[in-house]
Amino acid sequence: MDAINLFQFFTIAGLLNAVAISLFLVFRKNHHSANIYLSVLLMVVSFQAVLNAFDTRDFFLQNPHLGRISWLTPSLFGPLVYLFTLKISSNNNTFRLTDLVHFIPFGIYISMLGPWFLKTAAEKRLYFGDFEVACKDDFGFLNQLSIFIILFYLIAALVYLRNHRRRIKNIYADISKTRLDWLRNFVYAVLGILMLSAVTFYGRKNQLPVLTDFYHYNYALVVLLIYWIAYKAASQSVIFENKWMEPIHEKTVSQEQTEPVQILPDLDSGAKYSRSGLSEALAGDHYNNLLSYMNMKKPYLDPELSIYQLAEMVQLSKHHLSQIINEKTGKNFFDFINEYRVQEVKLKLADAAQNNLTVLALAYEAGFNSKATFNSVFKKMTGLTPSEYKKRLQNLV
Repeated sequence: MDAINLFQFFTIAGLLNAVAISLFLVFRKNHHSANIYLSVLLMVVSFQAVLNAFDTRDFFLQNPHLGRISWLTPSLFGPLVYLFTLKISSNNNTFRLTDLVHFIPFGIYISMLGPWFLKTAAEKRLYFGDFEVACKDDFGFLNQLSIFIILFYLIAALVYLRNHRRRIKNIYADISKTRLDWLRNFVYAVLGILMLSAVTFYGRKNQLPVLTDFYHYNYALVVLLIYWIAYKAASQSVIFENKWMEPIHEKTVSQEQTEPVQILPDLDSGAKYSRSGLSEALAGDHYNNLLSYMNMKKPYLDPELSIYQLAEMVQLSKHHLSQIINEKTGKNFFDFINEYRVQEVKLKLADAAQNNLTVLALAYEAGFNSKATFNSVFKKMTGLTPSEYKKRLQNLV
């Protein structure tokens, strides 16, 4: 089997895999619109990969009505990635009529390609008879425009994820279950494939050595991406469920006291809460009560603590609690809570009675729910990795 036949077999297998994943996502119990968008995306990109792999004169002479489908489908790639990102990172991910706005490019492409699709099979075969001219047409305006449409939507998805991460850090003290890392990696993977595809596209258009030969094979990366999604769907199916924003019931936390954690205020306060109605004096009183509650009750030991739960515990509205934390500490909720957790780990590391436990075990006891989050937060707040801090502590003894 030569390289071309192997590549064709590979793309067909990818298409079958995409069908299997799509059925899994659409008919699963926790079905929602994000899964629909992902399923459609997998189907169109895998079908595009197959058309790319079979881009020969004989294939299109036998299947003339498949011609120029590959000009149309890329107009869907960007909107589908963006909508999938939007829906799966939101707890309100039902289909909305406003979603259709993102399919305007697809409608424009259909109207522009309409005359071609209405041609008879004989007319299309006549066109594909001069396959060299047909191939040159593949590098025209529409396919170049598709690259920039996809790029626009990928950038929009990354900007949304950045802003979304910032928002939820004012709600949750642990974001390891919010799919953000997987989503960001997914969008960056698509962006990387797009960049490589653009390079080989213009390389083939301008007949540049080496790049010309790799033009068709860049879709192998698309198929690999499909297999990666299949792996995620099988091994981490919770990623595709609509559960991460569900309310969490309050848990009992340890009331053992430790020495107070000092959170230094940030004097730079903007006009974000200018209309909240909370006076400076009252905010100060609530802040002192908050610090007292944090040190006495230690709610941060709950790994699933949210600002809604803490607001209920200290008898404040979520908005006022967020205002007090932001203005008095200069931190978001995520950093505010995790600073207590880091301090808790440091106290446990200094306790000889805890020497039989690993640093990670101490982190979980302190309320962390993810090794990656713990390592990242600890390094950010101490300037050292947990192992480096422990080693330095031992050297001081």
